[in-house]
Amino acid sequence: MSSPLKDLAAKWTSKDATASRAALLNDPAQQDATMQLVFDTESQTSKICGPPTGDDALLLQLAKFPKAMEP
Repeated sequence: MSSPLKDLAAKWTSKDATASRAALLNDPAQQDATMQLVFDTESQTSKICGPPTGDDALLLQLAKFPKAMEP
């Protein structure tokens, strides 16, 4: 049986999580996929680990309101 954290751990070994900085700079779709993985991680871990602090809290806020990142 799968758990949210095991699913996240598997996603962190995928292409979305292991792309190089140079690859991300040249691929907006890859950038979006990577940020979605970050947002999914913050959302899931906040349910299990409790309210985040610092940068994690900021990332969780951005996950809740992704339109805030658009120019």
